[in-house]
Amino acid sequence: MIRRALPAAAAGLVAAALAAGALADGGPSPGVSIGWDGIAAPGGELRYVTLPAGRNTVVAAVRLDGGRVVRFRALRGSFGVPLVAYDGTTGGLSVDGRTLVLGQGPRGGLAPATRFAVLNTGNFRIRRAFMLRGDFAFDALSPDGRLLYLIEHVSAQDFSRYRVRAYDLTAGQLLARVIADRREGT
Repeated sequence: MIRRALPAAAAGLVAAALAAGALADGGPSPGVSIGWDGIAAPGGELRYVTLPAGRNTVVAAVRLDGGRVVRFRALRGSFGVPLVAYDGTTGGLSVDGRTLVLGQGPRGGLAPATRFAVLNTGNFRIRRAFMLRGDFAFDALSPDGRLLYLIEHVSAQDFSRYRVRAYDLTAGQLLARVIADRREGT
């Protein structure tokens, strides 16, 4: 009974969320998209969207021709598809379309910790879920899907002050080297 109701509920959530718009937190990162357009898979047949479900998030693969939910999975916590520009452009999908990175949902101010989930798009199994101390936002995913580039906000008073860092998804660790530091003169 529940299994039959979930696809219908997920489809309803997709429709409601698409009308709700994208949510974003401040700083050099525009935040995450919850509902709305999500991100299109290579080939243009599917779109991956995230939908709020109480304290959880439903990630769904939706067919572009007709909006049918192909598969979905509930994740613990609030996640969204990373926004990479203020015009609603999203990121987080690997070049081959097999890996999807989700960022922590909106929060106010400088967060003491930030969560990410890295999923296999074929079955939505979690490849890696991790939390970093500090306020981080998605920046980019390397073409081979091995490195996740992150923006680390370093000032609650000035969100234009940040560092670009890399997280090694294979090793499961934040690399010590800072790639760029926006606190320095540019």
